[in-house]
Amino acid sequence: MSTARTIAAFIAARRKEIATVAIGQSIWTLIGWFYNNPLYIAAIAIYGPLAGGALMTLGSLVICLGMILWYNKHGVDWLGVGAVDAIRKLVLHYAEKLAAWRSDSLFGLLLFAVFYLPIRLLLGVARLANHPTWGDATAFVLLSIFEDPFTTTAYLRHGDYGPMTKRDWSIFAGSMLLSNGYWILRTTVVIELALAIWRAF
Repeated sequence: MSTARTIAAFIAARRKEIATVAIGQSIWTLIGWFYNNPLYIAAIAIYGPLAGGALMTLGSLVICLGMILWYNKHGVDWLGVGAVDAIRKLVLHYAEKLAAWRSDSLFGLLLFAVFYLPIRLLLGVARLANHPTWGDATAFVLLSIFEDPFTTTAYLRHGDYGPMTKRDWSIFAGSMLLSNGYWILRTTVVIELALAIWRAF
């Protein structure tokens, strides 16, 4: 089966899931962007990294805890956890094909030389995400940094909507610390750089 047909079949088999995920993720992304950018920056700028960071961490705790309790109660996979599990296997498949493609032709070799680092990074992340031991650890770090504790916990439950276990609460708490620690540090650095540039002119 060709690549286009494989992707088309994947989309056709998951039309309802994709629609649900598209709506849910769009809304959650907007909320996340607003919270992680203007609100976080304003809090750190006004109250400083300690008080401002504590305030935003508390807000994050309330929002993410509320969302995960709602998510578990309703059992609707609008985050697309099931789809992401399938997609990461698909990504690994095509990342490996892309890595092997360089030997097929001179054009492939030249193209691979230009995009060598991105391809190797894609292949490395795809392999880590699918690794039986390191897969969840990789997802934990990446989702905590680039998403939020709610998404991290929901994803690492792998479709389980039952009561939260000790493992789930540990993931939630760890992600809360890592996620907010990252955003406090990132926001503080951004503010300090902006101030330094402002003073320079």
